[in-house]
Amino acid sequence: MGIAWRNRHRRIILEIDSMKVVSMLETWKYMNKEWEVIIQHTYRKGNKLVDSLASMAYDQPLQCFVFYSPPDTICNLLNADANGVVTPRLMVG
Repeated sequence: MGIAWRNRHRRIILEIDSMKVVSMLETWKYMNKEWEVIIQHTYRKGNKLVDSLASMAYDQPLQCFVFYSPPDTICNLLNADANGVVTPRLMVG
């Protein structure tokens, strides 16, 4: 969120697969700034694009990556997301 603030992005949607992280971020210091931040819970498989980026980062050294264009490995997922393609989720209960 600090990177987003420094780059003047003032409308942000965070989709996070951990309810604990969602709760923590809702009280974080960046929430007091003059911007619109929506934090919502999503299931990991509900956002294949982010899941793919997280998997890519797993084998990398701990540092910040900023993509100015999407990596080739996620272009299909990005297009599917932009076109509203939905992946059904099996609910057992």
